[in-house]
Amino acid sequence: MFKNFLVEKSYYIAKVIINRPEKRNAMNKDLFIELKRVFHELNEDPEVRVIILTGTKIGDKEFFSAGIDINELAQFGGDIGLTEIRHYSKQLQEGISAVEMTEKPVIALLNGYCFGSGFELALACDFRVASSKTQVGLLETSIGLIPDLGGITRIVKTLGTSIAKKVILTSDKFNAEESLQLGLVDWVYEPTEVEDKAFELANKLLRNAPLALGVAKRTIDQVYGQTQETGLLIEQLAQLELLKTEDTREAFLAKLEGREPDFKGK
Repeated sequence: MFKNFLVEKSYYIAKVIINRPEKRNAMNKDLFIELKRVFHELNEDPEVRVIILTGTKIGDKEFFSAGIDINELAQFGGDIGLTEIRHYSKQLQEGISAVEMTEKPVIALLNGYCFGSGFELALACDFRVASSKTQVGLLETSIGLIPDLGGITRIVKTLGTSIAKKVILTSDKFNAEESLQLGLVDWVYEPTEVEDKAFELANKLLRNAPLALGVAKRTIDQVYGQTQETGLLIEQLAQLELLKTEDTREAFLAKLEGREPDFKGK
């Protein structure tokens, strides 16, 4: 059981729901620490192969997350030392990094407002499926700060410095269509169908070998920024890791027998 999250599992899919409705799913230190534990547990669970991350509905409004819990953050404006501030920041960063580093594909289901650290969390996911009512933004510069939980790094890495500056320096809120055009989200659907579409994507991923998905995800991250020669070596080593697996043998046999493979994640 978790204090800040609900976890629902069904047929190899885990749905993780941020559950702080009284705070519009705002994120405090305890939530980030628990986030790390949630994803470590799911990463080790053989009955989970794909993860969907979303926010709980709050009345007639929906929030993926309103961002950092300002009440907690405000304490750092006083006489707290740099060492304590760095420790606090590191704990938050580790929570989001646990999402990015899980071997299983993670789909962010953006069902409403998604700002600040909430959007930094979404950027750590592999896919972002958004409701047409979604708004996203990195608003930190409007309160005298910058995104420091990986938001800058991840936008620059995936979309380049121009988009990063447009998003971060303006601290604008972008609607779903604007977000799609900028590449901040991958798909936009009507609110009544967005969850079904996220699960459709999850089920599409389930058709592939789970070990191959994990190795492919890791390899994509590892080759980024490498030379062609180094990238090819990383790919080769990753392939050797998979060639001896039971799932690869099962895939070859299924092709020969004209049937769908039954992957075991081994």
